[in-house]
Amino acid sequence: SFAEDPLPPLPRAPNPELLSNGRMGVGIDGACPKQQEIKLRRSEWGVFAGEGHPWNRSRRSRGRHQNSARSEVRAHTCVAEGAAAHQQAIHIWFLNASVVDGMQHILNGGSVHGFANLDLWTRIATAVYALGEEFFAIEWVPSHLEKEDVNVVVSERAYLFNERADRL
Repeated sequence: SFAEDPLPPLPRAPNPELLSNGRMGVGIDGACPKQQEIKLRRSEWGVFAGEGHPWNRSRRSRGRHQNSARSEVRAHTCVAEGAAAHQQAIHIWFLNASVVDGMQHILNGGSVHGFANLDLWTRIATAVYALGEEFFAIEWVPSHLEKEDVNVVVSERAYLFNERADRL
């Protein structure tokens, strides 16, 4: 089938561990090995919100649109809709700089018109506007960091959460 699977709804997080900014931390990642080979590429995404957290999940993407950017936006859509559904303030660590830029554009009140993956970005914008921009904090985590970059380039928690999202 060429249809994408629906995104799974996220359950309420009972007593989530909060960061010092009062938000629940979430690392997301999207990947697509062999992205340049149309017949071989298969994308997947992961969400990590802490050990044993009910939001942790990973999924293979299905459908025609198989690339790492769409996979990361799918993970982000899942998290943004979960935050809006449960009125949960979140801090999201992204590996994909273009997804950070897109989210910052939304947080600044910009339109998603003309975005690639418009169907997903529209859902993200709807979730952000329903909950309120102040409920979302975002941070880019450069991919493939070495251990010695932790606490120099990013915090240890940001590194850990994105590493775990990547492994899911």
